[in-house]
Amino acid sequence: KGLNDRIKAAGSEILSVSLHPGVIKTNLWRYSNPLFQVFTNVIADKTVEQGAATNMYCSIVEPSAFEGGEYCMDCDVATPNAAGQDKSGDKRHDLW
Repeated sequence: KGLNDRIKAAGSEILSVSLHPGVIKTNLWRYSNPLFQVFTNVIADKTVEQGAATNMYCSIVEPSAFEGGEYCMDCDVATPNAAGQDKSGDKRHDLW
């Protein structure tokens, strides 16, 4: 949201959204801690194609579907957990 606030303030029509692609089953897991490797099939719940789907959704959806600053997950706008919310707007400006 902080980046989107700055983009709007600059007068641009570009939208900024954030997304979580999910935990994706890739060969990168082989470089992780051996304890994580045991649980890969449990915590890595998406294929590469499924993980890319939210990126694609955010890239090709009609801009009118977003106000800007949304958080997307599983090809839809979602609400981040409490740690990821900044209702007052104070924290987002610290990042940028």
